[in-house]
Amino acid sequence: AHITKQTMDGEMDFDTAFPKKLEMIAPSLEKLDRLWHYLTNYIHPEWKIIIPQLLTQGHYVGILSQWYIRSSLPVASILTIDSDRIFAIMFHHTDDGHFKTLAMSQDLMYHDGKKRTIDRLRKNYAHDPIVFIGDSVGDMEAGAYADLFIWYTGVIARPKMISQCNNLASTPQDVYAIIKAFSS
Repeated sequence: AHITKQTMDGEMDFDTAFPKKLEMIAPSLEKLDRLWHYLTNYIHPEWKIIIPQLLTQGHYVGILSQWYIRSSLPVASILTIDSDRIFAIMFHHTDDGHFKTLAMSQDLMYHDGKKRTIDRLRKNYAHDPIVFIGDSVGDMEAGAYADLFIWYTGVIARPKMISQCNNLASTPQDVYAIIKAFSS
């Protein structure tokens, strides 16, 4: 928790923090499954309404996270996001489910991984605006490469960062309103 807080607050760089956390956690398949059970209970109920609305209106909605694919899949399913729209980190495990390693070649392994992913999305969807929502220093940096960055304070409000953002949202409904205003 301490390393995550330091990283999210911009006090430790991601490239240093992430390997440290992996050494400590050694995320087995069992641990990852416990994580997704926790995450699915933590989803704000409004997201279950807002995401399908955006999808119905023709928006491409995905999850861009420096979390783990296995933990993101159940969340995506609940929010009706296609699994091919999850951009997250893949771990390698032994046959008995213990953490083995991860491919350091994955863009999201590095501090600018979200920016790299946004760049790739921009190439694939050249005519569509990219809206990125986040709540960390790294998200704000990557958000500079999107057409619209929304700083989401619904999970945690980082006062040091809030003063630097134009589009603040504290609820999923706020996010929806900002996207609708931007789209019109």
